[in-house]
Amino acid sequence: MYDWENILYYGKITNIDTPKYAGKIVYKIIDNFDEGVDWMNAEESNSLTDKGVKLLYQLAEYIPDEIKVLLDNLFVKDDKENYKIRDKKRKQIKYALSHFHSGTLPRYFPTELIALANLKWKYKKVSSESRFSSSYGIDHHFGLKDKYDLSYFPQSAYQTFIYKLLKFHPWKASSFIIEFTNYCTEHYVKSDFLKDDGFAMTSDDISTIHILYNKISYSIYGSAYLWSINRGGQIAVPSLLQSVVVALERYLYELGKLESEKIDETIQLFFDEIYTKTNSVVLLSVLASITQAYPKKVGNKFLPLLTDKRFFEWDSQRWIREYSAGFSFGLPNASWEADLCDDERKEALKWEHRQKYHKGLNGFLIQYQLFYGNLNGELFEMFDHLENKHGKEDVYFLKLLSEIDGRKQKVEEVERDGKLMIQIAPNYSLDNALESEMKKNEEQSKFRDEYSRYSLWVSQTFSKKSEENKTYEYWKECLEYYKNVDTSKLTLIDSFPIGTLAALGLDLFNDELSSDDFEFCVHTILGIAQKLYEHKQNERYNFEQLDFSLSIYDNDSVYGSLPKLLLFRSRLSNEQIDKIRGLLFLFVRDFHTELDIHLKHLYYSFKKYVWVADYQFAYNCFIGLLLYAKFNKKYPQHFQYAEEQLNEIQAEEEKILDFIENNSDEYKFSDLSYSKYSHWDLDKATHIFPIYEEHNFSYNFLKAIFNAHIESYSLEEDRYRSTDYYITGLTVRETIIDFLFEVPFNKDTNSFFEFIINTGVNYDLSIRKSHDAIEYIEKIIEWFYYKVDSNYGADVMLNNFWNFWSTLYIKLNSGIHLFNKEFLFNGNWKSEAEDWFVLKHNNQAEIYLKKINKLDYININAFMQLLSGIGFQSLNPQAIKILTKHLKSDIKQLLAQ
Repeated sequence: MYDWENILYYGKITNIDTPKYAGKIVYKIIDNFDEGVDWMNAEESNSLTDKGVKLLYQLAEYIPDEIKVLLDNLFVKDDKENYKIRDKKRKQIKYALSHFHSGTLPRYFPTELIALANLKWKYKKVSSESRFSSSYGIDHHFGLKDKYDLSYFPQSAYQTFIYKLLKFHPWKASSFIIEFTNYCTEHYVKSDFLKDDGFAMTSDDISTIHILYNKISYSIYGSAYLWSINRGGQIAVPSLLQSVVVALERYLYELGKLESEKIDETIQLFFDEIYTKTNSVVLLSVLASITQAYPKKVGNKFLPLLTDKRFFEWDSQRWIREYSAGFSFGLPNASWEADLCDDERKEALKWEHRQKYHKGLNGFLIQYQLFYGNLNGELFEMFDHLENKHGKEDVYFLKLLSEIDGRKQKVEEVERDGKLMIQIAPNYSLDNALESEMKKNEEQSKFRDEYSRYSLWVSQTFSKKSEENKTYEYWKECLEYYKNVDTSKLTLIDSFPIGTLAALGLDLFNDELSSDDFEFCVHTILGIAQKLYEHKQNERYNFEQLDFSLSIYDNDSVYGSLPKLLLFRSRLSNEQIDKIRGLLFLFVRDFHTELDIHLKHLYYSFKKYVWVADYQFAYNCFIGLLLYAKFNKKYPQHFQYAEEQLNEIQAEEEKILDFIENNSDEYKFSDLSYSKYSHWDLDKATHIFPIYEEHNFSYNFLKAIFNAHIESYSLEEDRYRSTDYYITGLTVRETIIDFLFEVPFNKDTNSFFEFIINTGVNYDLSIRKSHDAIEYIEKIIEWFYYKVDSNYGADVMLNNFWNFWSTLYIKLNSGIHLFNKEFLFNGNWKSEAEDWFVLKHNNQAEIYLKKINKLDYININAFMQLLSGIGFQSLNPQAIKILTKHLKSDIKQLLAQ
């Protein structure tokens, strides 16, 4: 299977019968599972099924009969099926409906895939007595299933088979996309999602819109949310629905790059199909995008997009959101497929037309008239239709008409930078009410410009995006502006980032601050921190009374600055120190990054500064969280207790609080376990563990928390608990790696690294989840090279890395095969790279090759990936000899058998 996979992707098929026979063989192997064959272990079985199914789909054109039987079987539901067969069918369905693994199915079996998508994507509500039948998330509001094995996050044109289907069968795909989005829209309109249910700040205002196409009026659903489906926004969008919609957008965008009249006709036919068959603006927003990308190719087909003023408002909102659309990209993903999906969205974000036109359709129309004319008057007719439809009562609608209608522009000669220029601008004086409103807006604009100038300086300086005016004098000017600004002119959601300004004062100018300014900064940070704590306690239960007085920037800055205040202990009062300590402990005890992602800034700052500035307090907090972990496991909060028990519980908690406040000794804690300690509280403690230097307790804790997580794989817990353990495991893994790379390599760090390796080597494989435990340890080793790669220029980390790799080599050279592929930097990362700075460090490539050459065993697949990727330049051609030697050795072993 590995060989045929390589042939299909990289080789050339010369005999058509060969892939046919290969496909039949693979089909037979996979089909054996239906007969209960069990001659492989679980890991081999899963790997074989994965590769086999993907390979079958690639060979679909050569074995159509077998594929037809396979696909037909996916529609058959048999509750008595063996769980292995059900797992196999789930994989077959998942890969068939995917982009990356559907192979040639979209080309040769379009009808079957469409039917399968309708069956597996659409939610059919049935009565159920199961306590697990409740629907979570938002997918069910759109009539979609929310299945863990059919996840389409991150949203992308490369998530489903639809993009391929469009290439091979555009009109079948078009019909399906229209029917699918119509289905989702109907369910959304009838649902209670975004219908002012108390969980959203504002409800989505769905209305019936009439679009005019070929002099026929079509009624469709419209709202800002529906228009934003293809982009997402502040409110979540179903990943599957968005992936289907952006697949259409990408297909039309790629099609538009081709120059031919036939292509232009095809694009226009898509416009015809959508206008006449869609029931909402979901796909009209795609047409608006393609219109702005290829105005000449679209011709007059974009005119229906001008039949309602709300289209302009919604596309303007889309245009504004484009500036922040990329913030969610670049987050760690669980697979190479997800990385490529992210890359697809990043690339789409760079499409020229997405930022070219000011406010989207608004700016597009003026440029269109300048460069392409008015379509022989058709454009003006549509403007007149728009004006007659909405009337003149709305002054902002009149403003819109003045901005898009070429007949309502004024042309004048202006001077800029000593040069005369021709300026084309809206002529607002054509309407008295509009002219008066625009003068008011001009005054407000001047006020907002000043407000934005100071606010932007604060945010840009804090995020290190600008060095402009980075002086104490300008900081003081911002402070004076804040103290004197007329807040009555600000809107509800305008809030000056004063917490961030205070943080900047302490970070950049603490030596220049007057005593009054210093007190202002401390008072401001403490005040906002107190507000944040109170809001975080209540916001899970009160969604409507949100406080907009806090700037969104102050979340990060205040969380980061609160621990840092302890660096100024000599300038703080005892009351201030107590308040800082109290707030810090409340934040780390009561909240978690699962509820507030901004807490990561507090954790980082705590680890970086509190352990240095106030060691005993940091230590007591850390141990206090461990005590709470045992306390909360012993007394679950959701239990009911008698009054006598409550008194005992309260007394026990008082002891913990007294320890945190008064302890001055070293605490000796016993072994940790998720069965005796709350894993959530252990997670919190791990988040503030000191990673920048060693302490007496460092290795004892790291070994204990590592053992606790490894032990969790042998606990007989219900299946939902494993998700929570997984999150804690990520924190433990990240903390271990951070510690081992921040602390310079020594005998203790090396001993702990060996401890991790030995745990994996000696793990009892008879334990039910042994595969998961081993994989967890493998991931720790794998993250070593991710860590050093993401810290270019950090010599301490580079030296640590190669020292750990020397230790790993000694283990491998003693006959251990586990971690061999990690030693060879295996993983789906840096797929385009041909060299790596880590291999170039201190002639390490040559040393590394010598070590590989001495190994009796190497993972061939991992080694080949290394030589064709990051090791291509540094390791070749010498590495080819090593590869050849091991390939010959493998052949000899096979022949000997």
